[in-house]
Amino acid sequence: METRIKDIVSYLETASDDVCMIGIWRIGGGGKITLARAIFDQISFQFEGKSFIENVREVSSVPLSGLKLLRKQVLSHILYDQGINISSVSEGKNMLWRMMRARKVLLVLHDMDHMDQL
Repeated sequence: METRIKDIVSYLETASDDVCMIGIWRIGGGGKITLARAIFDQISFQFEGKSFIENVREVSSVPLSGLKLLRKQVLSHILYDQGINISSVSEGKNMLWRMMRARKVLLVLHDMDHMDQL
């Protein structure tokens, strides 16, 4: 596990200052979330905002409110403000774009299975 953590952290350190995306995939029980959490815990202090969201697939499948809830959760973590209100999915998307584009943010999304969740 330590070697995997070092490899990914090393990759992140050499990546561009723009957007960097890493996917971790394996069969169930392969230690993906443990690896992601260890990396998050090790490097999160370097970021202005950070959010670790678990069970994206499950939460996003709730009709009408799933994606809105996930966006609210991300914004609450990144802005350190639990009072964020989002009236629609599109408002949440616009707010995320405005708030995150000028910040160095670490976002971990666990258990995604569709690009719409991103």
